[in-house]
Amino acid sequence: MIRIACIAATTQMAATMEEVSKPYKTVTIIKVDDLHRVAEMVENLRDQGVEIVVTRGLLAETIKQVDRSLEIAEIPLTVLDVSRVLEASRIYSGVIGLCEKKTNEWIIREAEAHTGISVVFKNLIQYQEAERSLQQLHEAGVTVMIGKTVECQIASRIGMTPVPLEPGKEAISLALKMAVRIMRVKYAEAAKAEQFKTILDYAHEGIVAVDANGNITFFNPVAGRILGLQKEQVIGQPAARVIQNTGFPRVLQSGEPWMEGFQEVNNTTIITNRIPIFVNGKLEGAVATFQEVSQLQYLEQKARQQLSTRGHFARYSFSNVLGNSEAIQTCLAQAKKYAVVNSTILMIGETGTGKEIFAHAIHNASKRHDKPFVAVNCAVLPESLLESELFGYEEGAFTGASKGGKQGLFEIAHQGTIFLDEIPEMTPRVQSELLRVLEQHEVTRIGGNRVIPVNVRVIAATNQNLRKLVEKGLFREDLFHRLNVLRLDIPPLRSRKEDIPQLASSFLAEISRKHHGFSASFHPEAFKVFQRHDWSGNIRELKNTVERACVLYADRLIAAEQVKQAMVEIGDNEIEEKELQWAEIIKPLREKPPHQVDLKQAEEQAILQALEQAGGSKTKAAEALGIGRTTLWRKLQKMSRT
Repeated sequence: MIRIACIAATTQMAATMEEVSKPYKTVTIIKVDDLHRVAEMVENLRDQGVEIVVTRGLLAETIKQVDRSLEIAEIPLTVLDVSRVLEASRIYSGVIGLCEKKTNEWIIREAEAHTGISVVFKNLIQYQEAERSLQQLHEAGVTVMIGKTVECQIASRIGMTPVPLEPGKEAISLALKMAVRIMRVKYAEAAKAEQFKTILDYAHEGIVAVDANGNITFFNPVAGRILGLQKEQVIGQPAARVIQNTGFPRVLQSGEPWMEGFQEVNNTTIITNRIPIFVNGKLEGAVATFQEVSQLQYLEQKARQQLSTRGHFARYSFSNVLGNSEAIQTCLAQAKKYAVVNSTILMIGETGTGKEIFAHAIHNASKRHDKPFVAVNCAVLPESLLESELFGYEEGAFTGASKGGKQGLFEIAHQGTIFLDEIPEMTPRVQSELLRVLEQHEVTRIGGNRVIPVNVRVIAATNQNLRKLVEKGLFREDLFHRLNVLRLDIPPLRSRKEDIPQLASSFLAEISRKHHGFSASFHPEAFKVFQRHDWSGNIRELKNTVERACVLYADRLIAAEQVKQAMVEIGDNEIEEKELQWAEIIKPLREKPPHQVDLKQAEEQAILQALEQAGGSKTKAAEALGIGRTTLWRKLQKMSRT
């Protein structure tokens, strides 16, 4: 509630105020006879919580002199009040005079026109001149004086007839409404000021503002912490004197912003933006915002860690691609060119060649590097789950759908990159949806009808010959052409065996760090053993072999014979185990009764034939069929269940 004090100079004015202020619940009426008691009255008003005063004339002027912070709503001079007192003056003979501010002369003239009574107007600039002004009017023949309390007292003393100019109900009511409006505006401004102050005080950046002379006018707590200064020490002080290496003089002199400037303060490196402040084209000061570089690095690292835990962060760069062979350097050069554009990329490479590392590196070298990177293996998810993961779904789209629905990975990857590994494993339905995304740059969630625009770069990867799959009707031709914009062939390890020593040494160092205390190393002859192997599993197989050798022969120099032994451990024994598994799977397949030949049957027969010709070797059978080993294994499991 707004607490208002109405201060009257006369009993009549106090009575009028009492009557008019009845609708207002927190109004105090005070009558003041002695101006010398105004200071005491103002102090009492403050104690009572009064926020604004309604009064007029000399009382208003005196209160302003005592306490300029106390709000005052002056009772206005109105044409109605002046007309009323002019009518009352008709009973007096002689010339009528009236002293008032020059700004109110028009009100006097309006009242004259309304009543037909003329007055001699005297501009009263200050109340200290009131007695001299009235004396001049008296000498000019004025015998009747209209005025407020002070003018009436002077007029009576010098022999003039005083006529009080009391404010009417309308003027007092108007002043009360004005008082309420003033305080509401003040409350709103105070709320905005406090909100602004809170924002600045709790901002992550240090903020310092100066006026046109370079003196500090604002200094938030973060600035105090970074600069090692207290607000009380610096407000009003020249920034150049209290802040090390300040750039304010340069900005105030040039009128130009100084962005991302680095400076040393208290042995701390900060990055600062300094902006000039112009008001109506005139330079009125400047503001600086700054942060510690170490804090920025911490926040960036924290953000990246959070993104990484969600799997939406690219972890590798081109520096993670090792090798100096012509094959890998040519591939790297091509990938770096692809990184600077937004076109779709199709990566072709055998299992284990490092296609995903290339996808990470391309994203990190692109303009999208600070946006999400989403990786999806299309072979590990069934059709229904892959579709919902890629494109999302609305609430109630299917049994078990999460409340509120779910964003698809394309939505999550918006503005970033999505990496689709083992792309041929997509069913025709999912291929169709992917084609729509590539053509129209939009997705529709399962069970929904809302079209969601997405801006995503697609990197697809496969270890198969997509052209042959298209010819066999196993992959959409239109999707193939949409994906095959920029083609990147990742060379197999057998075509760059000169890189094997560097790769093996790097893997050994990495594994030694992983297993604390290991300090194994390779004899030069050991690398020759590595280079004689074909590495059908490529880099992944090489890394596994190195890890096995490191664990078996820790804390020693690993010789060629020991490398051979490690390769036997992952070779013959494992092959025997796999052949047993294939035999167990093939046996129930061969015992199935014959049925009508269809595409599914043809596929099963092709798989069985390839396995028989490969002697049960999954790797060789997969190569003959033109599919990955993981895909072949999954198809065999499905065949054994049907």
